[in-house]
Amino acid sequence: ARRRSSVMATRAFCVTCGGVAAISLLLWRLSNKALRSQNRQRKIVVRAGFDVGSGATKMEVASFDALTQEPQKVLFSEQEEALFSHDLASNGGEKLSTAMQEEGMRILSKFRKIASGHGCSADDMRGIATAVFRKAKNGGEFLQRIRDELGIMLRCIDQKLEGKIGYMTGRAYAKAGSNVIVWDSGGGSFQITGELKSGEVEMFGGALGSSVVTEMAVKLQGKSFTKVKSPNPMSLPDIESLQKAILSVVSSIPRP
Repeated sequence: ARRRSSVMATRAFCVTCGGVAAISLLLWRLSNKALRSQNRQRKIVVRAGFDVGSGATKMEVASFDALTQEPQKVLFSEQEEALFSHDLASNGGEKLSTAMQEEGMRILSKFRKIASGHGCSADDMRGIATAVFRKAKNGGEFLQRIRDELGIMLRCIDQKLEGKIGYMTGRAYAKAGSNVIVWDSGGGSFQITGELKSGEVEMFGGALGSSVVTEMAVKLQGKSFTKVKSPNPMSLPDIESLQKAILSVVSSIPRP
């Protein structure tokens, strides 16, 4: 569980800093000739990566060598529960509630202050948002508010890219040369990814996550998820019904 938590906590950071690093590296290459004539004194920059998921919000702050773009040290890493997917389902699957948005802003504001305290500028705060923000009608509006009020640039990514990021992170934790399959199960969706012999990353996934399955379980008991938030305690017939429902959804997802 600790290993999965660590993987999930660094998922957004890998791709975010990877993108920033690629741009910085290109600029460095273009100016490499000029740099040779200058004093190549080491410069350290601090960057913060955010993963605003369906069930939790994570941030990792690390220092980088500005010249080589190599990571130097993780300065801070934390995640906090934020049940966006649960909230969306409780509101009929239409919009995120005002209360949930305020909770998300509180968490991100706290994380932003921590990142700033480590010397990270607003320009170096980047991140991704996942499944629930693709579903919610006001998901894009909420992400724009985060950009406007906190200066954190969040990109809402599709499921294919979400799976690829999960694979890249899992790959980074694996032994060199080993075959890797990564299963990333969040609050609103899941992705199972692997690499083909061609080098292409293949993904199988769908809109099944912990909050989605919880909603399914409550509805199978004949209850309304807007009123009842948990199916517990579940009887054996309840569990068997839920298992059948999950298998039915999974079997309907196109195979890669």
